[in-house]
Amino acid sequence: MTTPLRLLILEDKSTDAELMMLELQNAGFAPEGQRVGTEQDYLAHLDANLDVILADYALPQFDALRALQLLQAQDYHIPFIVVTGNVSEEIAVECIKRGASDYLLKDRLARLGPAVMQALERKRSDQEMRRRLQELTAIHKAGQRLQKLQSPQELAQEIIQVLEDTLNYEQGAVLLIDQASGKLIPFAVSDQGMGPNFVKLDKAYILSRGAQLGVSITGWVAQTGQSACVGDVRQDPRYQAVRPNILSELCVPLRAGDRVIGVVNVETTRLNAYTESDQRVLETVAAQIATAIQNAHLFDEVSAAREGLKKLSTRILSAQEDERRRLARELHDEIGQALTAVKINLLGMQHVPVATALAPYIDDSVATVERALQQVRNLSLDLRPSLLDDLGLVAALRWYVDRQAQRAGFVGKFITNPLDPRPASEIETACFRIVQEALTNVARHAQAQHVRVELRASDSELRLVVRDDGIGFDVPAARERAAHGASLGLLGMEERAHLVGGQIEIESAPGRGAEIRVRLPLHAPRTT
Repeated sequence: MTTPLRLLILEDKSTDAELMMLELQNAGFAPEGQRVGTEQDYLAHLDANLDVILADYALPQFDALRALQLLQAQDYHIPFIVVTGNVSEEIAVECIKRGASDYLLKDRLARLGPAVMQALERKRSDQEMRRRLQELTAIHKAGQRLQKLQSPQELAQEIIQVLEDTLNYEQGAVLLIDQASGKLIPFAVSDQGMGPNFVKLDKAYILSRGAQLGVSITGWVAQTGQSACVGDVRQDPRYQAVRPNILSELCVPLRAGDRVIGVVNVETTRLNAYTESDQRVLETVAAQIATAIQNAHLFDEVSAAREGLKKLSTRILSAQEDERRRLARELHDEIGQALTAVKINLLGMQHVPVATALAPYIDDSVATVERALQQVRNLSLDLRPSLLDDLGLVAALRWYVDRQAQRAGFVGKFITNPLDPRPASEIETACFRIVQEALTNVARHAQAQHVRVELRASDSELRLVVRDDGIGFDVPAARERAAHGASLGLLGMEERAHLVGGQIEIESAPGRGAEIRVRLPLHAPRTT
């Protein structure tokens, strides 16, 4: 049995070329190819599909080293054997250094067959190494790309791209086991000419069309956890035709620990298309895909839990504001009015003649009631200033800055521009509470002489800046204390800003004062 051999002979003597062909035939080859003698003809017949190139060292206006250089410029990995009538040891070594596979003398052509055989074997070995390196590189890059993605849509498209980079197929799919129905349902599919798709399925589709475990090649792989490489699906009783003309199928399981969560499946119209090497590659890629899918599911669960906590926090803060508003109204309307009535009665008793002896007690009671009334007013204003609801954020902040400046003894300055239209109620409340917490911290800790509050509005957002010239503080240390429950002021401000879709930055250092910068949307995000 002869071995086909596609070759190119660089030789100016036809008789020498015929001798080479004859020697190769004697060695068991069926050589086919061209003899060329010039650089132009050489380039015209240079082809990546050649099995070997045989070259005389010296030709008129051309030589083997130049031929090697032209071959390497094309990036063709073709064995190059120098066959010459006379060559020195230095020239032979130089040819090998430049990339020649071997060299031999024309009077020793008996070595040509074994030399070609060795060169072809090295070529196959080099090709296998290059292919393996390409596979490992593709697998490494695939893992890096897959681990960066978190949304199911992006992940599905990237999975298909990874499969297309590593294997040839007409149809590929990632199918996941639905725990409720026990069926395989598509997560990502790719059909030749259609491109990658993310498949979002409803319950009806799952129940009516999802593949049963144990049924079909994919169902068998999902049930047993074993890979299947089928060279001719027509001979496999497990195969269920979905696409016409499919001949080869490769399917491997997706595993999360010891549990099979789905399969990766590729199909092609070529017979015996997939090898054990392809199976190993797909199994490696499948492990990365399974990890990425698990990470995406965990991300979805964490995101859902975080969103639930956000909605719960929003409702809690809303309920707190409603309760503050109710308590402030009751303090003002009920308790305040009752204390006012007591005060009036006490003042009236001062004019009754029989109350002369009781005058000191009445005066003391009037003073006590006056203090209680002031405390009720202060509590009512601190809980929920009516200005915020009645006149809006600007009026409430101007009043609050002046009030805190008088209380704490610093010089307060409030700067703003008109807010038109008026921000949403949730935004006004969040902004006011952040200023309230910031000025409370200034009064308690900062020892500031001057405090500046700026409120600016643009087309889409509010920008708030609270700046003081106090003693400052270590922000990371304060966050650490807050995380352990020592002080919740910073966390409270951040929570309020984030819950309405805003951002907050806190900048300070010991001896350098503090600055709080807040950006809030004009309209609160929707919550359900």
